[in-house]
Amino acid sequence: IQSFGNVSQRISQDLFVIKPSGVNLKKIKSNDLVTVEISTGKIIKSKFKPSSDTETHRVLYKTYPKIQGIAHSHTIFLTSWAQAGKSIPNLGTTHSDYWQKDIPITKELKKFEIKKNYELNTGKAIVRTLKQKKLNPDFSPGVLTRYHGAFSWGSSCNEAVKNLEAMEFIAELAFYTSII
Repeated sequence: IQSFGNVSQRISQDLFVIKPSGVNLKKIKSNDLVTVEISTGKIIKSKFKPSSDTETHRVLYKTYPKIQGIAHSHTIFLTSWAQAGKSIPNLGTTHSDYWQKDIPITKELKKFEIKKNYELNTGKAIVRTLKQKKLNPDFSPGVLTRYHGAFSWGSSCNEAVKNLEAMEFIAELAFYTSII
């Protein structure tokens, strides 16, 4: 919907490109992407402002060198689960094809984490959630962020988007299954 969400791709050990903030997705070109240094967060080149979620992506790339692509969205079912504060229960084989356990949700950020460095703290919350739940990001390719939406990752930005699409499908299945 509109320009909700974003995608990024690692292009070297210390660089990634990310969708610019608020651009018309039908008119964007590859040279419009913003290049960011993973170690420092420095913008290398761009005529546009990077996505507001750049710091969340940077934390994930910095923490997990095997992650090559990240996708983020505010889709209906994933965001509904995130706003309800519930992880998505593993209710069947479709879910198990992607996640070994429930799709986790981060804890609510504290007020000071929201007011200062929200996106950085969102990334830290994702890392904390994976570590606390002893989840390997290779076998848990996405999480819900409380009150926000979903982030997924993979071996490329294309795989991250596919994982995000699978997450949305799984979220919808879990929603209807829980109603039935």
